Amino acid sequence: MGRKLLLIFALFPVVVWGQALEGRWSGEIALLPSVMLNVTSLEISYSFLESWKITATGDFLGTDGWVWQEFDTSGGFGFANVELLTLFGPRAPAFLYTQLSTSFSIAGLDIDLYSAYVGADIPGIYFSGGPSGGAVISVATQVDGLDVELELGFGARLTDPDSPFTITYIGVGTSTKTYLVDPFPGGLEFTYLELSLTDIPFLCCWITLDFTFSFAKEEGFEYVKFALNDLFTLCCDIAFGIDVIFGVGYKEVMPKFTWGGLEACVTVYGDIVAGNALIEAWELYGFKVTCELEGCYGAEFLTAFDVAAVEEIVGDIFEGDEFEYAKLTTCGPACCDGTWNVEITAYFQDVAGPLFGISRLVVEVEVPLLDVLTVNAAFEMAIPGGPSLDLGWEFSF
Repeated sequence: MGRKLLLIFALFPVVVWGQALEGRWSGEIALLPSVMLNVTSLEISYSFLESWKITATGDFLGTDGWVWQEFDTSGGFGFANVELLTLFGPRAPAFLYTQLSTSFSIAGLDIDLYSAYVGADIPGIYFSGGPSGGAVISVATQVDGLDVELELGFGARLTDPDSPFTITYIGVGTSTKTYLVDPFPGGLEFTYLELSLTDIPFLCCWITLDFTFSFAKEEGFEYVKFALNDLFTLCCDIAFGIDVIFGVGYKEVMPKFTWGGLEACVTVYGDIVAGNALIEAWELYGFKVTCELEGCYGAEFLTAFDVAAVEEIVGDIFEGDEFEYAKLTTCGPACCDGTWNVEITAYFQDVAGPLFGISRLVVEVEVPLLDVLTVNAAFEMAIPGGPSLDLGWEFSF
């Protein structure tokens, strides 16, 4: 009897630990032009006190080894939700970044508080722009059915998902970590204000207007965005709208078109040339057409007449003399109620070449094999560089 009790007590911590412990192992191996490990990541999570979780994630980059180590603690504390992120650079070793966020609701206000601190640069290894720190407060509410949100930054800014705050590692390989809060040097001084109003009744005929205004302490006015929804509607669920952004030195006009299960969007990149208080001309940098069918079928085409100007707005997407791409996406049912996805992108160069000027053909495939295992592959044929093939996986436990 004593041995049975001893065995039960010995196995009890293992069972409890197994129920609270979960993880994910992912990686990528290059098969062409040579075989090598590109990156692998191990994530371990431990849950406790019902709503709290601690997650440790280590990233290993090729021959560089252990490059990133991140700890994430999140959970509920009374009426508030709290999350603390901390990033270390084992290659230095050094502290790199920490971000604390708290969200709660009170008196009809949804309040998010953020604070972040970034460590100093480590020459030749890690680059973050630090040391610096700051805080941001975001308050959202409804006034007579109108959604109103105000952001105030004090030595920091909430960044756009398309251009987050980035910490860069430079070694044999290069890797980045991105975060929501971007701290600035100078301490907790007022940095910026952003006011957003959503679903403003506009004129008549169910037209609504979204409005965003951004003002910074140093730069002054940054941009103003107007989004007209359901500008006019034809028959058969065909509707039109338009987004217009006025920035310092640029303007974006984005007509929007929807039709039943088909959604198409045209984005035009350009700027106004003004002189003597008059608009003299319009500079067209490029345009993008996006069409999405029901599910995950779609197509996207982007042409840049001024590659540098377009990439300044959307980020680095081209290599060498490339100026245009065409992308097709498709999907289908896979194992375990999952979905396989395929994305095919052809890049075109601005010089004479074979196959209509194609410079690169990229095929990306993602296939779930088991409930806990997903495999992905990326094949690239560069002209004249030759083929490359990467094979990746994600295993959950």
